Amino acid sequence: MIGKVTIGKSFGGVVRYIMEKEGAEVLEQSGVRAINPILAIQDFNAIRIQRPGIKNAVWHTTLSFAYQDTVSSEQMIHISKDYLKTIGLDENQFLMAGHYDTKHQHIHIISNRIGFYGQVVSDQWCKNRTANICDQLEEKYGLIVARCQGKEKLIG
Repeated sequence: MIGKVTIGKSFGGVVRYIMEKEGAEVLEQSGVRAINPILAIQDFNAIRIQRPGIKNAVWHTTLSFAYQDTVSSEQMIHISKDYLKTIGLDENQFLMAGHYDTKHQHIHIISNRIGFYGQVVSDQWCKNRTANICDQLEEKYGLIVARCQGKEKLIG
């Protein structure tokens, strides 16, 4: 599993992308109305205004599974919630959507770095922390170890 993190300024573009992409499926949300992108964006921004000095409030993670992994929607939700808990975003708003437009399964997670009561989750070393968490989750859930993919081609 590969985790890619992007920290951003605007909920608008990323929410529209993950919800409106053809074949996208909203899988889970917390503190966000996922009926349509406009309501979801409004909900994210309603919490964001508690901390106007925080310019980069958007935390967007994509968890991509190996081609050989077959993961159900329920498993993707469970793994994603485990990721959020470990990274420290489990008490914040989030929106999860599965995309099925590539050969590998992947899920997008948008979270608000600003919590319901104004606390802010640090984005320091977020990419390294995400990589380490992905390693732990691969082992915990018996997934293909992403770091080993392609190495056999180099060795053989």
